[in-house]
Amino acid sequence: MSNDSVFRLETFGLFMGWGSSVSYHLSRVPQLWLNHKRKSVEGLSLAMFAIIFAANASYATSLLSMIPVTGLEFFYKSASYVYGPIGSIFIDIFVFIQFFTYRRARALSSDLGLP
Repeated sequence: MSNDSVFRLETFGLFMGWGSSVSYHLSRVPQLWLNHKRKSVEGLSLAMFAIIFAANASYATSLLSMIPVTGLEFFYKSASYVYGPIGSIFIDIFVFIQFFTYRRARALSSDLGLP
Protein backbone atom coordinates (compact mmCIF):
# COMPACT_ATOMS: atom_id res chain seq x y z
CA MET A 1 0.00 0.00 0.00
CA SER A 2 1.40 3.43 -0.88
CA ASN A 3 1.99 6.14 1.72
CA ASP A 4 -0.80 8.21 0.16
CA SER A 5 -3.27 5.33 0.53
CA VAL A 6 -2.23 4.75 4.14
CA PHE A 7 -2.62 8.46 4.90
CA ARG A 8 -6.12 8.51 3.35
CA LEU A 9 -7.13 5.41 5.27
CA GLU A 10 -5.84 6.87 8.56
CA THR A 11 -7.61 10.15 7.85
CA PHE A 12 -10.84 8.31 7.09
CA GLY A 13 -10.48 6.34 10.33
CA LEU A 14 -9.88 9.50 12.36
CA PHE A 15 -12.87 11.19 10.74
CA MET A 16 -15.10 8.21 11.48
CA GLY A 17 -13.83 7.96 15.07
CA TRP A 18 -14.53 11.62 15.78
CA GLY A 19 -17.85 11.47 13.96
CA SER A 20 -18.91 8.46 15.99
CA SER A 21 -17.91 9.99 19.32
CA VAL A 22 -19.55 13.35 18.65
CA SER A 23 -22.72 11.72 17.27
CA TYR A 24 -23.01 9.47 20.30
CA HIS A 25 -22.70 12.36 22.72
CA LEU A 26 -25.09 14.57 20.79
CA SER A 27 -27.63 11.74 20.78
CA ARG A 28 -27.81 11.93 24.58
CA VAL A 29 -28.57 15.66 24.71
CA PRO A 30 -32.31 15.28 23.92
CA GLN A 31 -32.75 12.96 26.93
CA LEU A 32 -30.95 15.41 29.21
CA TRP A 33 -33.14 18.21 27.85
CA LEU A 34 -36.34 16.17 28.31
CA ASN A 35 -35.36 15.36 31.90
CA HIS A 36 -34.73 19.05 32.54
CA LYS A 37 -37.98 20.11 30.89
CA ARG A 38 -40.07 17.56 32.84
CA LYS A 39 -38.01 17.98 36.02
CA SER A 40 -38.10 14.20 36.20
CA VAL A 41 -35.98 11.18 35.33
CA GLU A 42 -38.92 8.82 35.40
CA GLY A 43 -38.25 5.73 33.31
CA LEU A 44 -34.45 5.93 33.53
CA SER A 45 -32.54 3.33 35.50
CA LEU A 46 -29.95 4.68 37.93
CA ALA A 47 -28.32 1.24 38.05
CA MET A 48 -27.90 1.22 34.27
CA PHE A 49 -26.18 4.61 34.32
CA ALA A 50 -23.94 3.50 37.20
CA ILE A 51 -22.85 0.44 35.22
CA ILE A 52 -22.29 2.51 32.07
CA PHE A 53 -20.29 5.02 34.11
CA ALA A 54 -18.09 2.25 35.55
CA ALA A 55 -17.57 0.71 32.10
CA ASN A 56 -16.60 4.05 30.54
CA ALA A 57 -14.28 4.87 33.45
CA SER A 58 -12.47 1.54 33.15
CA TYR A 59 -12.23 1.85 29.35
CA ALA A 60 -10.88 5.42 29.57
CA THR A 61 -8.37 4.34 32.22
CA SER A 62 -7.16 1.47 30.07
CA LEU A 63 -6.68 3.77 27.07
CA LEU A 64 -4.91 6.46 29.10
CA SER A 65 -2.65 3.84 30.71
CA MET A 66 -1.31 3.01 27.24
CA ILE A 67 0.31 6.45 26.85
CA PRO A 68 3.48 5.61 28.84
CA VAL A 69 3.92 2.40 26.85
CA THR A 70 3.10 3.64 23.34
CA GLY A 71 3.95 7.33 23.62
CA LEU A 72 1.93 10.39 22.75
CA GLU A 73 1.63 9.44 19.08
CA PHE A 74 -0.81 6.69 20.10
CA PHE A 75 -2.77 9.24 22.12
CA TYR A 76 -2.99 11.70 19.23
CA LYS A 77 -4.10 9.03 16.78
CA SER A 78 -6.65 7.58 19.18
CA ALA A 79 -7.86 10.81 20.81
CA SER A 80 -11.38 10.34 19.47
CA TYR A 81 -11.57 6.94 21.14
CA VAL A 82 -10.33 8.43 24.41
CA TYR A 83 -12.84 11.28 24.07
CA GLY A 84 -15.68 8.77 23.69
CA PRO A 85 -15.67 7.29 27.18
CA ILE A 86 -14.45 10.48 28.88
CA GLY A 87 -17.22 12.51 27.24
CA SER A 88 -19.72 9.85 28.29
CA ILE A 89 -18.50 10.10 31.88
CA PHE A 90 -19.24 13.83 31.90
CA ILE A 91 -22.70 13.29 30.39
CA ASP A 92 -23.41 10.56 32.95
CA ILE A 93 -22.43 12.98 35.72
CA PHE A 94 -25.16 15.33 34.46
CA VAL A 95 -27.63 12.43 34.49
CA PHE A 96 -26.64 11.59 38.08
CA ILE A 97 -27.10 15.24 39.06
CA GLN A 98 -30.57 15.15 37.48
CA PHE A 99 -31.41 11.92 39.32
CA PHE A 100 -30.53 13.33 42.72
CA THR A 101 -31.91 16.82 42.08
CA TYR A 102 -35.28 15.71 40.75
CA ARG A 103 -35.65 12.91 43.27
CA ARG A 104 -35.04 15.39 46.10
CA ALA A 105 -37.48 17.87 44.53
CA ARG A 106 -40.16 15.17 44.19
CA ALA A 107 -39.69 14.08 47.81
CA LEU A 108 -39.95 17.69 49.01
CA SER A 109 -43.09 18.39 46.97
CA SER A 110 -44.77 15.21 48.26
CA ASP A 111 -43.84 16.17 51.84
CA LEU A 112 -45.53 19.52 51.27
CA GLY A 113 -48.57 17.88 49.66
CA LEU A 114 -47.85 19.38 46.24
CA PRO A 115 -48.57 17.49 43.01
